[in-house]
Amino acid sequence: MSESCELVAVMTMAARVLLVDDTPDIRALLRLVLSRQDDFEVVAEAADGSEAIDMAREHRPDIVLLDLAMPVMDGLEAIPGVRAAVPDCKIIVLSGFNADQMAAEAMSAGADAYIEKGTPPLRLVSELRRICGLREAAPPERPDVRPLDIVSAGDGAGTPWGRDHLALVTHEIMSPLAVIEGFASLLERKPHLFDHHQVREHAASISRSARQLRSLLEAITDARRVEESALTLDRARVDLVALTQELVQDMATITAGHRVHVRCDGPIDVTLDAVRIRQVVSNLMTNAVKFSPRDGVIEVTVQADERWAEVVVRDQGPGIPHERRAQVFRRFGRLDTAVKGMGLGLYISRGLARAHGGDLVLLDEGPPGAAFALRLPRH
Repeated sequence: MSESCELVAVMTMAARVLLVDDTPDIRALLRLVLSRQDDFEVVAEAADGSEAIDMAREHRPDIVLLDLAMPVMDGLEAIPGVRAAVPDCKIIVLSGFNADQMAAEAMSAGADAYIEKGTPPLRLVSELRRICGLREAAPPERPDVRPLDIVSAGDGAGTPWGRDHLALVTHEIMSPLAVIEGFASLLERKPHLFDHHQVREHAASISRSARQLRSLLEAITDARRVEESALTLDRARVDLVALTQELVQDMATITAGHRVHVRCDGPIDVTLDAVRIRQVVSNLMTNAVKFSPRDGVIEVTVQADERWAEVVVRDQGPGIPHERRAQVFRRFGRLDTAVKGMGLGLYISRGLARAHGGDLVLLDEGPPGAAFALRLPRH
């Protein structure tokens, strides 16, 4: 019997699947969908490409279901390593990137197939069976509306946001949307299969993903408002020190694993939109967490003179090379594509700072670490 025949014979009993995605709710959805099928068995999960290679070497799965955009090592980088660890496995990319943009590159790297996130659960199972030769299955239907068309009414030519930008936006949106649609579809079609505790867990996944989706859409809306100088502010006299200290406390869960040191001159009264300024400082701290080593120090300093108030956030990450400093405030400016995000946070934050009559600047302190200063007029 040939190796390919042996693989099909093994997989007709139960295909051993390794799930690779940095979004826990995506992995939970895939595990639930596949566990309901007799011909699939999820044997391991991984949250990044490097971990995927280790898990593939340890568990020797028949199928590796792999995302592309992940931290540490992305999916494209991981494919050759997975292939080397388990030469006969089926590597199937499941990504939010539109197939027209990334499928050819994924296949060139060594993937066997490419499926777009957002594919309904039953159609996904059918497609996996077809790719792996488990059973006869009809080819999956193509959606009437492709993900890119949801974002752009045209083809991207002649618009401020080009194809690459729209592909990135689509990818970020498709992950939470896949979770929402997947769990909602299962609960709607087969509610009798889930007990009360499972329903609550799946509802919580839907709720988390809905909040993430809302946040992404709000970021896109804010980016367009920055472009059009259409940001609106609800200003009031606020103690900037108290606002910053409260925000640091509220972000304790996000900053867990890092040491946050706050230094204040306070109180410092400033006329500002408290919601928007919290948004700016929150973005700076979130970035500091993303790029700082675990147990690294994040310093938050609030200071002022007669004319200006300033919030400075410093991290102990790799810093920003001098030749790339201008890129950080650009729309869709992403220095590290392995880190999740659309590259809109600093672009929007600088727009919000300037709408207040201030600015957001990268201090010229150089690596290691980066320091951003939010400057606001006192009056």
